[in-house]
Amino acid sequence: HKMHAFLPELVLLDLNLPMLDGLKVCEMVRADEALKNLKILAVTGENLAEMREKAFQAGADDFLGKPFLSGEFAEKVKRLLGIRP
Repeated sequence: HKMHAFLPELVLLDLNLPMLDGLKVCEMVRADEALKNLKILAVTGENLAEMREKAFQAGADDFLGKPFLSGEFAEKVKRLLGIRP
């Protein structure tokens, strides 16, 4: 898939994708040795407490509930990429 072609450092993964289970995508990425260093920031606007727990169980590195503030998003991205202020 496209992640193999680009090998990104970070992916923003919406857990509520049409016709696709974001949690299963997260699990597939975590099971793929070629993508083991990829950071996953999971986002959703539904059932935040439940989905947060499920996202971490599926292998997400961090979680954001929608709506979120741009500053909160930026801080999580910086932390996941190891960028210091």
